[in-house]
Amino acid sequence: MGALRASGGMFSPVLLARLKLAALIVGLGAVAVVMALAALIGSRDFSQVPARVVASFQAETGGLLRLGKAEMRYWPQPRLVFDRLSFEHAGAGISLHSGRAVLRIGLADLLDGSIDQPHLELSAADIRLDPEPFRLAAASPRGLIALLDQLSASFAGTRLAGARVTLSQARISMASAGQASPDFLLEPVDARVRYRAGAGRLDITARRNSSLRPLEFSASLPTARALVDQAPRAASARISGFGSRSTFEGTMIRQADLALNGRIDVTVHDDLARLMGVSLRRPDRAGEEQTRVAGTLLLDTRGGGLEALTISRGDGSLSGIASLRENAGRWGISATLAGDLVDGTAAHAALQRLRAPEGNWSRAELDVNPASRIDLDLRLSTKVFRLGRVALENAALSIFTRRGRAEFSIADSRYAGGTLKARVSVMERPGGQDLRFQISGDRIESETLLEQAFDLSRLRGISNFVLQGDSSGKTIAELAANLNGSGGVEIRSGTIIGIDANRLMARIAESRPEAALLASLGGRTPFEILSTHVTIRNGRIEPVGSNLTAPRMIGLLEGAIDLSAQRHDLAIVLRRREDQPPLPNDFFAFRIEGALFAPQLRPDLSLLARRS
Repeated sequence: MGALRASGGMFSPVLLARLKLAALIVGLGAVAVVMALAALIGSRDFSQVPARVVASFQAETGGLLRLGKAEMRYWPQPRLVFDRLSFEHAGAGISLHSGRAVLRIGLADLLDGSIDQPHLELSAADIRLDPEPFRLAAASPRGLIALLDQLSASFAGTRLAGARVTLSQARISMASAGQASPDFLLEPVDARVRYRAGAGRLDITARRNSSLRPLEFSASLPTARALVDQAPRAASARISGFGSRSTFEGTMIRQADLALNGRIDVTVHDDLARLMGVSLRRPDRAGEEQTRVAGTLLLDTRGGGLEALTISRGDGSLSGIASLRENAGRWGISATLAGDLVDGTAAHAALQRLRAPEGNWSRAELDVNPASRIDLDLRLSTKVFRLGRVALENAALSIFTRRGRAEFSIADSRYAGGTLKARVSVMERPGGQDLRFQISGDRIESETLLEQAFDLSRLRGISNFVLQGDSSGKTIAELAANLNGSGGVEIRSGTIIGIDANRLMARIAESRPEAALLASLGGRTPFEILSTHVTIRNGRIEPVGSNLTAPRMIGLLEGAIDLSAQRHDLAIVLRRREDQPPLPNDFFAFRIEGALFAPQLRPDLSLLARRS
């Protein structure tokens, strides 16, 4: 108490009186302001507000706005509550219907008597969008720029200084006129659109609420009126969902056409890739990963480019440049990239899908186009490109796709001391597909190729080979059954490992054939030349000329490989050379039988008897 008295003694009676007078004046002023505002609000004719708002919105947007029955409420903020609201814009393909709408009136509008900064709040609105502009945007640069141009021109008049539209629990769908079920549906969605005429900005945020798969979108764009001076204006956009995100930070400018320039950064998670029908996951990696694409984007209606482009996934990456063009109403991407991201694991997985789980040829179509809606022309360089155990070094690859057509090639690669090249093309046609392929090798070590490709290590020597073919069919199984083509292989100064065929032919007169075979096992057979030519007719590979020349004998290859049945039925017949001394039995034979990818080699004494 003493302390209070002491503190109270610090103020003189005169000062206390003045403070009380000031407080009274402030209180009376506040009451006066409130009464003035109340009188001002009471003097306004709010019955004319809906008509003015409708006129302003329609002049700004070019659409048709309809408001239902209105109820005026004053506390805690003046507002009009409508029992329904609808907005139609045929040119933009937008239809909006809401069962309840609230128009909030700001203090500035109350003071000057105009409603030029309205704030609309819509609950459970049903929004329908025409999917055609979005289809065009996904199909070509011209369509994307047209969509952005339409969005920036959403408010193009001079009647409003600003506007805000807030949506809660909205339903957004895309469907063409008369279409029963939508192509695309999002609900529930909370969104906000803010227009600022003075700043020349249009800001949009939206979120699909979901505990499992939320989606978020935001954009800040210059308005069409802000771009008339042909100066660049800041622009940004971001979309995220399914563990993925895409961002753009840069500028928009309108000169001859609308153009974008800025940094783009896209991260695609495996979840989104699967939803899009794209396989980005590497079969040799466990768990989920993200693929990131980043670069500097320049885009207008004619196309554009990506500079300082990087594509990374896990510990692999690609870098280079790309150009974006419109090709017959489709996105066309041309790129030159180098790095270690494209290592062949995805290509090897595609080869594995040629067969069904039970081992037969698949009854599905041959799907080789990684992006059927985009035209690709890619040049890729990688240090190592693996197809299973076959590891190609310093590989130059190309991917070329058009509508209904895909071509893949290994333009050049180093492998097993030599070079290997390959090309596969698939053309869609009514009722099926046309397939063409070619593979060639020059000065390749046979032992490395056979061991890595077929798990065989019985042949050594430098080889040259070529195989080409074509086919038609609806499924992979039909393509295998209808395959036609030709090929050939030649190996000089080589060695057959595991058997000494020269000893076999020399001892065949001394004992029974089984004993001669046993004595020759574990040895080696040097040969001067091994060559064979094959023809492929309706899925059957048949040798049409073969030759194995060794010091004491020659060899022939007979029979066929049935691709449709995936079976080997071949015979290797060894015969004494004519320049060698005659023997009681001049022949020996082996049979190659079994599954296409697991053949077995065994001596064929019955064939030997028939030859004798």
